[in-house]
Amino acid sequence: MRSGSRSPRPHAPGLLLLGACTLWLVVQNTLLALVLLWLEPHKTLTLAALMLKAAIVLISGFWTSPVAPLLIGALFVVGLVVPIVMSRATGREVIHG
Repeated sequence: MRSGSRSPRPHAPGLLLLGACTLWLVVQNTLLALVLLWLEPHKTLTLAALMLKAAIVLISGFWTSPVAPLLIGALFVVGLVVPIVMSRATGREVIHG
């Protein structure tokens, strides 16, 4: 058997076990959060607010990467599409270059 002949596809039992463990962690953490919220709501909400602030601070450094395609699209619309539409509205021809 050659080393390159192995299937790159993961095995189903391993994926099932991973899914079961992930589901258990989600359920367990949800129950723990609900118990904390029930017993000490003020402290839990304060902790949640602090975690949200930390997430905002960490994510704020990366805001440009998802926004960059939108900015490029906006520049495209403003630079190319708007002059063409305006020329059609006024009846004048746009000369490029």
